[in-house]
Amino acid sequence: TAYCSFTVTVNNITDAGTFSEGLDGICSDGDDIDLMQYVDSGLNGTWEGDAIVANNFVVDSAQIGQNEVFYIVGGASCSDTLPHQIQVYNFTAQAGQDDSLCGLNYNLNATALSGSTQGWIQQYSESYQTLSSPTSMVFVNTSGIYNFVWKIQKDQCIKTDTVQIVFYEQPQANAGNNLTIDENQVELDGSLNSGIGYWSIVYSDGIIEDSLDANTLVSDLSLGLNTFRWTVENGLCTASDDEVRIFYDYLKIPNAFTPNGDGINDVFYIVGFDLQSEAELTIIDRWGEKIFYTNDVGVYWDGTYKGKDAVADTYFYILYIRGKELTGYIELKR
Repeated sequence: TAYCSFTVTVNNITDAGTFSEGLDGICSDGDDIDLMQYVDSGLNGTWEGDAIVANNFVVDSAQIGQNEVFYIVGGASCSDTLPHQIQVYNFTAQAGQDDSLCGLNYNLNATALSGSTQGWIQQYSESYQTLSSPTSMVFVNTSGIYNFVWKIQKDQCIKTDTVQIVFYEQPQANAGNNLTIDENQVELDGSLNSGIGYWSIVYSDGIIEDSLDANTLVSDLSLGLNTFRWTVENGLCTASDDEVRIFYDYLKIPNAFTPNGDGINDVFYIVGFDLQSEAELTIIDRWGEKIFYTNDVGVYWDGTYKGKDAVADTYFYILYIRGKELTGYIELKR
């Protein structure tokens, strides 16, 4: 009987372990990745497969889409393999075109990407109708320049894009209160809530010192009514304007007149009398007799009484105007 012997060597196969989470898909413009950080490097395994160079996944060498990689532990005759798939994505985020508007809300217009997690990133105190919607309405509290960020994510590939929206507030012009003054200059009292304002003349001979100053001085006013317009503009918004009326109620009462028919100073003319809505003028002689009366601001005493020339003398006048009684003397000369 013949015998032979042989030795069988049984090697213990080392388990290649598991792949840790966090590397399912990356961006095509990302950095190279050291794959050893995702496995138990103490097993002394090596990486092989698509786009692998020295245990690194070289993104520039990878194909768009699915890439197969393997972590191999052990030798050629006895090894364990841990397969993994890395998805390489090539997409961009598109937040829409920069824009501007009059108002405090805007309908955004980003581009959606199917199969991704997407949404707007909160930047300020703005509020969104639907944070995950590419066409969400956004609301801001104040006018200004806002940058809204649209984010798209597939696995570990994250892309963002920014759209700039300029919000203009609808301007409201306020020219101030109407005034009655007895001086030929006045400081205007305009105001605005936003934008830039400027004054213009609707009706007046006055001079505006600084048309861009809401509280500018206006001098050399016309007797009677002066009208000024305060206009406010703000970006794309419709301009707003308001008018203020300044009534220059100036009175100048002469102390003499000469009704001699030469066309000069022939009537008792009170400067500003004809601008009043209501007024009364009474002339009384030295004996207390009323020789002239009118409540018509377009009528003046021409120095006559009952159709005849009144004698040259000093007369007393009573003028009721603006709720006040003004009295004095007027000398009639011939």
